[in-house]
Amino acid sequence: MSLPRTGAANMMTGAALRIVIAAAGTIVIAAVIGPAFKGVLATLMSVSTIAAVALGWGLAGATSYYVATKRWSEAQYNALAVTWTLVVAGLSYVLFGLARRFGAERLLSGLTDLQLASATAVVLLYSLAGHAVLALKRFKFFAILDVLSAAANPFAFFVLLAIGIGSLGAAVWAWIVSEAVVAIAAQVAMLRLAKWRMANPDDLGGVARYAAQAGGWDVLNLMNLRLDVLLLRSMASASAVGAYALATQLTEVVWLVPVAIGSAVLPEVAEGGHDQGIWTARIARLTSSVSVALSLAVGVAGTVLIAVFLRSYVAGIPAIWLLLPGTAVAATSKVLGNDLNARGLPRALLWAAVASVIVTVVGDFTLIPLIGSVGAAIVSSAAYSIAALVLVVHFRSATGSRFGDVVPRRADLREASAIVVHTASGYLDRVRGVQRQ
Repeated sequence: MSLPRTGAANMMTGAALRIVIAAAGTIVIAAVIGPAFKGVLATLMSVSTIAAVALGWGLAGATSYYVATKRWSEAQYNALAVTWTLVVAGLSYVLFGLARRFGAERLLSGLTDLQLASATAVVLLYSLAGHAVLALKRFKFFAILDVLSAAANPFAFFVLLAIGIGSLGAAVWAWIVSEAVVAIAAQVAMLRLAKWRMANPDDLGGVARYAAQAGGWDVLNLMNLRLDVLLLRSMASASAVGAYALATQLTEVVWLVPVAIGSAVLPEVAEGGHDQGIWTARIARLTSSVSVALSLAVGVAGTVLIAVFLRSYVAGIPAIWLLLPGTAVAATSKVLGNDLNARGLPRALLWAAVASVIVTVVGDFTLIPLIGSVGAAIVSSAAYSIAALVLVVHFRSATGSRFGDVVPRRADLREASAIVVHTASGYLDRVRGVQRQ
């Protein structure tokens, strides 16, 4: 069985363009606002993302599963997504106000409740609508939106600067706008597919049970990804947080490829065509091979970039190299996690998240006070690796595969490179053919 190349090609082409555009935007904005404001921006991104996932509590994974397996129509999805996003917008505004009153002022300083609530709402809708669009295999559309989102960030930033908004406010609202580009457009697409209708979702009990399991993974996984930034914010200067946040943004570029491929895996497995796991295991090996090569490139490029153009962020260079091993290993998680989710096994993802968060909490509280961002990077890399190992164990149990089936082999890098080149070339040839017509 072969890789679903059209979907993967669309997603990977979008990911490649997003890497270039997002990297340029991140560099320029980071240079303009400086490490201290970068730390505040990173706090907004982390807090709003965790809040959106917590208040969404597994609904993205549940609705994706129900849409992919045709248990829900687009109209049923629309009713839940639109309603819950509006509820969360108001609820999060109230909760952030209360959090500020009860001791979170240091963490939230520099940000308004309106900014935090707006960011939370669009991140939630991005997650719900994006998952639904991908569940319907509309990969090309989502890839286009993803690229537009990356371009919207620096564009909105400079527009806001031009009309007199301060650099921090411009950076914050520009990021919110970039998230909204995908969220709103994807939701409008779902409304159009349903002919602008909404319908009462059925089997809400089943959705709730699925979400209860998926939600634990979502929240704990986000804590694993963002808790390091928040703990640094509470223990170190905003400048230190800014340098570390830039390092995490650069290293997470490695995940764009496995996330793109994993998104194509989910609907394929959900439709029941790949039950034995051999297909997913092969894709996991090939994806991991590409991610290892990309990790080395990101490490060198990130080091040169900071040393030459962003010297005020030089404290983030050690974090880049310490984060990359775990980041590369975690590429396997992006594929296996989608496979297990498509099989209706979100509990496996929950256990992976529990293990990684334990490592993150214990490790961060131990190492951050001692060695700051270096400690945070070591702990995060270890937590990513533990999560991947737990998912491999559950994947073996679900499919009967062997551990070695998902471990990259020497020949995998050559095969992965050939597939990438062949797939991308074929896709670009089709694009040129359409342009000539």
